[in-house]
Amino acid sequence: MRIVKEECCRALSGRNMKICLLISFLLAAGQMACFYYFHMQEVEFLEYPTVLYEGYIGGEGYTFFNELYFSLIPILAAFPFAGSFYYDTKTGYIKNLCCRVPKSKYLLAKYLAVYISGAVGAVLPFILSFLLAALLYPAQKPYELASQSGIMDISMFSEYYFTKPLWYMFLYVCIIMVFGGALAAISLSITYYAQNILVVLFAPYIVYSIQNLLMIQMELAGWSWRQIIDPCSAPVYPSMITGTSILSSIIFLLFTTLFSFLFIGCRRDTVEWLKN
Repeated sequence: MRIVKEECCRALSGRNMKICLLISFLLAAGQMACFYYFHMQEVEFLEYPTVLYEGYIGGEGYTFFNELYFSLIPILAAFPFAGSFYYDTKTGYIKNLCCRVPKSKYLLAKYLAVYISGAVGAVLPFILSFLLAALLYPAQKPYELASQSGIMDISMFSEYYFTKPLWYMFLYVCIIMVFGGALAAISLSITYYAQNILVVLFAPYIVYSIQNLLMIQMELAGWSWRQIIDPCSAPVYPSMITGTSILSSIIFLLFTTLFSFLFIGCRRDTVEWLKN
């Protein structure tokens, strides 16, 4: 559909996506610099050489950048394009567009564009950090006995990390992108009731943080989205993160965000949006 292409072009070529790319690069560069400094301080005490999969933001837990990145993922996901629906309703753009395009098609195109931009925004630091680390460290398999990584033999998918580490990295790229897109989509439903753009952009972060806190307090950390998407959090809750919790969380997020956005949007009159 043409409307899908137009919305995706707006999402991926906009100013906010470029800012998100810059922030992602700064996160990746900062992590590389801090880890390299740590590595140079400890290199004489290491029994095994550091490899690529131990030196990027998804494989090390020695610097604070790992914690920072996985905490900021909802904001990185929402920033590129999740606020566009808010501006479309406030400026009257949606009223003019829905004169030419069925409202349901516009809403679906908006959801897809926000989801794709959220997926890209969420995973950019992860990929950039991996590429920067590849400039410094050899792409060898991690040494299981070395214990130099934030990922242990009891971690989720660790069998792939120690045997097929590149596939392991791609697996978490997919997980981060799926969750990043769904988290960004939370902003869409919030837009119907929000009176401030900051509420729209920070809603995914608030939901993400509260859900993580509640799951940990209820001793259901394996169902925490924050714990699922961070490879280095797995050793803390090794027996609780399962394929069932990952798949169920994805289905829940996709269904609730898509259904609530389309259901409310299709029931509301376009003029009613503008009054908010």
